[in-house]
Amino acid sequence: MQLQSARAEFQQAGISIALVTFEQGYLLEQWRETTRIDFPILLDPQKNLYRAFGLQRSIRRTWNLATLWFYARRLIRGEKLIATGGDLHQLGGDFILDREGVVLLAYYSHDPTDRPHPKSLLQSIPLES
Repeated sequence: MQLQSARAEFQQAGISIALVTFEQGYLLEQWRETTRIDFPILLDPQKNLYRAFGLQRSIRRTWNLATLWFYARRLIRGEKLIATGGDLHQLGGDFILDREGVVLLAYYSHDPTDRPHPKSLLQSIPLES
């Protein structure tokens, strides 16, 4: 959701954003409707990109106290949690690639709530001269 709020800054920098997920169908549409995120989504049901980028699965890191507290706070605020039905233990990441596909930034999430701030993503992109 932070990326959505920083969308204009990324567009001004000439950066396109796409999300990758292995979720499909109704659950993906429900997630999009709830989050109101409208970036293009690339489907990776066999998790080929997840493996290519070295993203891990972890039960311990998925269900740690920080993650449980994150979801508890959301419930206390009355926010709706979306049950994806997918692989709850798959960890994500954020990657910035240049036009040639060279990875400029690789951020591996420690747990499901661990995402870099959009400003740090923008700062990692070299300015074109």
